Amino acid sequence: MPVKITLAAVLLLVGTVAYAQVTTYTFQSEPFHDVFGTYVAGQNLTGHITLSEPLPPNSSSNVNSILVSYSFSDGVVTLDDSNSETVSEIILTTDAIGSIQSYSLTFWASPLATATGQIFTGMDILFEPGFGAIGCEPSKECLSATVQINSGDIECVSLSGGQCVGGIPNPTGANGGAIFRIDNNTGFNPNFDNSIWLGGAGPQPAAVPALGQDSLLLLMLMLSALGSFAMRRRG
Repeated sequence: MPVKITLAAVLLLVGTVAYAQVTTYTFQSEPFHDVFGTYVAGQNLTGHITLSEPLPPNSSSNVNSILVSYSFSDGVVTLDDSNSETVSEIILTTDAIGSIQSYSLTFWASPLATATGQIFTGMDILFEPGFGAIGCEPSKECLSATVQINSGDIECVSLSGGQCVGGIPNPTGANGGAIFRIDNNTGFNPNFDNSIWLGGAGPQPAAVPALGQDSLLLLMLMLSALGSFAMRRRG
């Protein structure tokens, strides 16, 4: 009887474990149009962002609170969650099947610059389909379809609290800068961006059980008790 109770408790605990829904989205931009310094024609921006849960369909979300990790490379430098910081909100907008349709991400090398004129490494990754898209309200900044991908050297132009909060591409730094930018003034155009986002839509890899510390400790105690009981039975 004690064995049955212990096994039942273990099975109940494992059966009620919350499953992780970690989801990774990969990115590949078009080749840079303007390259300087150490950059060469044909290079582009690639990388991924991992979230603790998948993005819902037809949504425009600030994902900072569910950001697990990220890594992006322009062929010269790589920025990830170990050597850079997110600047402002990361906004990802999805279509009807949960695929990323538009996006706004900024990563700057850490520690952040502390003086105007200081050159640092950064990446600005943006696509806005224009007024009429999900999450796009009427404003001066949201009227036309825009692609903007700047990567490489950034010059700090404004400070707040002793840290840089505003920067512009500057291809005169150590990395030389790699600038890719297109503006389209024809209004809403969801097909204007030819960058590729993959992940999130369709079946995801099988979820892996994730135990909290308390649940893991309880499970270990149950298994230990079960093992001790079995040894006494054999003795």
